[in-house]
Amino acid sequence: MSYRNDCVIARVPSAYGENNSIHFTSDVIKGEKFRLSYGNADNLLAVISKSVEGMKSFKPEAVFLFECGNRVRFLKERASCETNSYKEITSEFSVAIGYAELFMSSTGDGGALNSAMVAVGLSENSDMEDEIRACVNLIEDDDQNDERDYIPFIDRILHFLERTSTELDAVNKELGRIAYTDQLTKVYNRWELEHKINEVLDFCNTDNTPACLIFMDIDHFKHVNDTYGHDVGDMVLRASVDVIRENLGPRHVFGRWGGEEFIYVLTDMEISEAAEFAENLRKQIEESYFETVKHITMSFGVGQNKPGDNLESFVKRADEALYIAKESGRNRVVRRE
Repeated sequence: MSYRNDCVIARVPSAYGENNSIHFTSDVIKGEKFRLSYGNADNLLAVISKSVEGMKSFKPEAVFLFECGNRVRFLKERASCETNSYKEITSEFSVAIGYAELFMSSTGDGGALNSAMVAVGLSENSDMEDEIRACVNLIEDDDQNDERDYIPFIDRILHFLERTSTELDAVNKELGRIAYTDQLTKVYNRWELEHKINEVLDFCNTDNTPACLIFMDIDHFKHVNDTYGHDVGDMVLRASVDVIRENLGPRHVFGRWGGEEFIYVLTDMEISEAAEFAENLRKQIEESYFETVKHITMSFGVGQNKPGDNLESFVKRADEALYIAKESGRNRVVRRE
């Protein structure tokens, strides 16, 4: 918030540059002093209520609202409360939403406004006089100000910390999702797969229960990339994952090991049943239709855990079975005891 020629204006940061500069949606004049402000939905609606009462006393025959999109984004489902309050004044009502409202007083003060709402009441009554009513004023840091005229400092700090914590939590969750997700296929990446496989092995070694690992690979994937391009190759990867993901159970683990290789882990399952599961996946892939390339196949290697297995030995057993499947003609399931 700032003063510009005795007019209160707001500026909303929209981004920041590589040099840590702040970008705004409207002009900022060099040398202007700003103070940090924030929005509170209840306070905004209280101000609107005050504005509506003032508009009613004007007795307009039509009302036009010019509202900033930032307000709509901030208020979300409560945004309609603002406009509906004015709509009750008269049936002749219109709303325009943008990201900067131009306001100029008769003395030339004003400019582009952000996060503002400008309500214009129109009347053909010759007894009514033009007037401008500001519903929000900046409160200077003055001990003489009544505390009721502004939000106490501690409330402002608490609100700021709450909003910052909420935003940081959302960012951390997104970073966490990125950390364990393959960005192309949206399944577990290799780092998270290794973590999940180690968890499975720890559980199996403790409870002496079986687990099987299916190592799968798209046949002739290099040919797909060389013939149709990497964009088609990426499409094939995503589409293949979509087919396999339909089979995911609550305790199954599935992710991209690298390139065109994927791993599927089945807990509490013997190798014979896991091989049947892999065969079902193989048939689904073979029978699916893929845009541009039409049909593809996959090879599968299945291995079961053994006492004392670690990540490397567990994965290697299925990888060796996959190698045999590739060498013996592809598009098949091979299991290794």
